[in-house]
Amino acid sequence: MADAGRPRIPTAVKERQGTLEKSRVSAAEPTFPDGNKEAPANLTGPASMEYERLAGLLLAQGLFPATAESELAFGCWWYGQWCLAQLHIEAHGQVELTAFGWKPNPSVRIAATAASHYFTMCGRFGLDPASAGKVTARPKGEDADELTRKREARRAAR
Repeated sequence: MADAGRPRIPTAVKERQGTLEKSRVSAAEPTFPDGNKEAPANLTGPASMEYERLAGLLLAQGLFPATAESELAFGCWWYGQWCLAQLHIEAHGQVELTAFGWKPNPSVRIAATAASHYFTMCGRFGLDPASAGKVTARPKGEDADELTRKREARRAAR
């Protein structure tokens, strides 16, 4: 059963934001290696290219652990489905003539569903404008900015 309320912010994100309280960190919290930039073999065409594009962006920000590879792959698979549906719509139109008259092209619904799932995945990774403000990340090894240094100094003085 899922937890009620807002989802937890990962410790790595809190650390990059400068809001991590050491007293609230579990010593048993797992750490994971970075994810793989190369797309899984089952992704082909546009889905594979989208995976590699997004994986590179997420790795550069330090937001792509190996445990998130399947989530990104599923989101990119939906992107590939959207591309296929769009090609079918372009070739056959938004409505089709059947034995029972004019009916909506099933690819329209497929495209809408695929876009919805893709945008949900983007939101979980902070890749859309609305959720990007919720994630503050920097490449690994980059020095903290002045505001972060001041915040850390105030916390250390407590």
